[in-house]
Amino acid sequence: MANTRLTVESVTRSGLAATYNTVNGSDTYLVRNTGRVMLHFKNTDGSADTITIQTPRTVDGQAVAELSVTVPATTGDLMVGPFPPGTFNDGSGDVKFTASNGTATTCAVVALGG
Repeated sequence: MANTRLTVESVTRSGLAATYNTVNGSDTYLVRNTGRVMLHFKNTDGSADTITIQTPRTVDGQAVAELSVTVPATTGDLMVGPFPPGTFNDGSGDVKFTASNGTATTCAVVALGG
C-alpha cells in the first residue's frame, strides 16, 4: 500500500476547473489540510465505493471513530468536508483516506481560496 499525495487546488472568484485524480483500493491518500479543504468524489463503477477518512485523535483515551462515507455506484457524486484539523490531521498536517474499490473513483481536492 503506497502513500500518494494529492494536490490541493484553491477556488477563487475567477473559478476553478478542478483536477480529478483516480483513487484505488490499494493506496492511502494524503491531503494537506488547513481546515478549509473538501474532497469531491465521482464514481463510475457498477459498485458503490466506501471512502474511509482517518481520525488519528483520541478523547479521554478513546479513539475517535473514522469517518466512512459511500460514493454511490455508476453516477456517484459526493462532496465531503471540511475537516477540522484537531480531529482529522496527523502529526504532519495531513488528512489521510482510503477507497474500497479499484480505479473507477476519482477525487478532486479543493480548498476555499482567499
